[in-house]
Amino acid sequence: MTAAAAAFEGEDWAALDSALENAQQLRPYSLYVWKNRILAKILLGKKREARALSMEIADRGLSMTMTGHAALEEFAASDAFSIIADRMNDNLQPIGMETIVLNGRQTDLLPEAVAPYSEKSILIGSVRSGAITAYDPAGGSNVLATAPGGVFDLEIRKNIVWAAVNNQLAYVKEKDALPFAAVIGFEADTGAILHEFQIDGEESLFGDIEISKSGAIFASDSITPQIVWKSANDQSLSQYLTDSRFVNLQGIALDERKNRLFVADYLAGLFVIDTKTREVTKIANKTTGWLGGIDGLYFTKGCLLGIQNGTTPQRLVKACLNNSGTEVRSFAVLQQALPEWREPTHGFVAENNLIYIATSNWPSYAEDGDVKDPESLKPILIMSTPIN
Repeated sequence: MTAAAAAFEGEDWAALDSALENAQQLRPYSLYVWKNRILAKILLGKKREARALSMEIADRGLSMTMTGHAALEEFAASDAFSIIADRMNDNLQPIGMETIVLNGRQTDLLPEAVAPYSEKSILIGSVRSGAITAYDPAGGSNVLATAPGGVFDLEIRKNIVWAAVNNQLAYVKEKDALPFAAVIGFEADTGAILHEFQIDGEESLFGDIEISKSGAIFASDSITPQIVWKSANDQSLSQYLTDSRFVNLQGIALDERKNRLFVADYLAGLFVIDTKTREVTKIANKTTGWLGGIDGLYFTKGCLLGIQNGTTPQRLVKACLNNSGTEVRSFAVLQQALPEWREPTHGFVAENNLIYIATSNWPSYAEDGDVKDPESLKPILIMSTPIN
C-alpha cells in the first residue's frame, strides 16, 4: 500500500496497478483495495478490466460506491456500467424475515456480546459501560456484573460467565487509564469476579473468546494480530500463535470434536487451526461467496455461520465446509440488510437458529468513542434467523 500511494502521487498508473494487485493477494477481502484496483484500471485506460472487477463484486452479492475520484465517478456514470449498477442496487435489497427475540429500551449500551443465560433470559454485554445485563423476553433487565472495560464477547461454561474485556474504543474510562485487554470470569449467579487474565498495552484488543470443555481459553487479538490462550493449568495468557497472513482477526469458533479452531479475519478471510499441531491453514473458497468482513463466527453441523458487518450490504451468511474444514463447498445468505439493523455483531446458536445482536449502534460512534449521532441510536434489538 505504501508503494501504491507513491505510485499514485507520481501518477505512475502501471506501478499503481501492480502494487494494488500485490496488496490484494495479501488482503483478498479488502473492498478498499478492490475499489482502488478498479480505479487503477480506469486510469490505465483498461476499462474492460475495470468493468470485470466491478462485475465480480456484483456477482458476489455486494455493492460498492464509485466515488472519491473523478475517474471513478465518470466510469460509474457511463452506459457500460449501468448493468453493473443495477446488479449492485439489487444486491442492497433486504433478504430474510424479521424475527425479533428481544426488544429492549436502552440505546446507550453499545451492545457487542450476547449469550444464553437461562431458559427465559439472555446476557448482553456493553462496550460502552462494561455492564453485563440479564434480559427477559418482556424486556425486563437486571445487571449481573460490571466489567472494568467494554465487553466484546460472552461465553458461559460451568457456572462461569467469561467475558472478553477491553478498556478501549468506545468504553467510557478515566482519561489517564492505561489500556488493557483481558478475559474475566464472573460467577454466574452473583456476578463476583472469579478469574482475571490480562494483557497490558495498546497493541492488543480481544474481539472474541472460546472456552474449551477442559477450561482452556482462546482469544482473538485483532490488533497484534494473534491468538492468545491459557490452558486449563496455566495462570496467565500467552501467545498461542500468529501467522504472517493474519491482518485483523475477529470471530473464532472451536470444534473440539475434530481438534480445530476456526478464525475469521476481516481482510484475509477464513482460517482453520489444528489445535494439536497449531498448524494454520487458509480455508479455500470454491464458491463466489465473499468470506471477508465477518465479525461473529459460529460452527455448527459442518458449517460456519458468519455475521458479516464489514461488507455492503451487511449480511448473515452460512459457509459449509468439506470434512477436513479446509474448503468452503457452499455459501448462502441467511439474512441481509434488514431495516431494523444497526450493524449486527455477535450472537449464539440455539437449536436451529442463530440468535444475534441486530442493533449494536457502532455507526453512531466517532473514532474517539464519543456519540456522533445521538438521534441514530436504536434500542437493543435481538433477532434470530433459522440456519437450516
